[in-house]
Amino acid sequence: MPWNSTPTAGLIWLLLAMTASYMFEPVPNAWRAAAMGLVAMSIAAIRPNDGVFAAIFGVVALAHAVTHRRLRGRDAAAAIAGAALVACAYGALHLGIYGWHKTAYMTQERDRLFLFHDLPF
Repeated sequence: MPWNSTPTAGLIWLLLAMTASYMFEPVPNAWRAAAMGLVAMSIAAIRPNDGVFAAIFGVVALAHAVTHRRLRGRDAAAAIAGAALVACAYGALHLGIYGWHKTAYMTQERDRLFLFHDLPF
């Protein structure tokens, strides 16, 4: 479905570059962490199946910060805040349009039997 896979492809590449840049910058930057959270949640909001990539990049960045003793609470809070900003905006938009009902996309993916535990396979 090009209406949602095309923008997420660009966002995935952007998040990959941001993750690499964050991992190798000399001093961690809370603004970059916030932007990474914002981009990661945007991927999941546009195409939930691709949210797995965002989660993988988040785990890699977190593991790097822990193993290199660069984990700062301020960066983690900034990443969560960036993600929460998108999640709240998307949630408000969804509730305004659909209410508490599932979207046609959600139903379609359920009917295709997309299951997260099948991803490693």
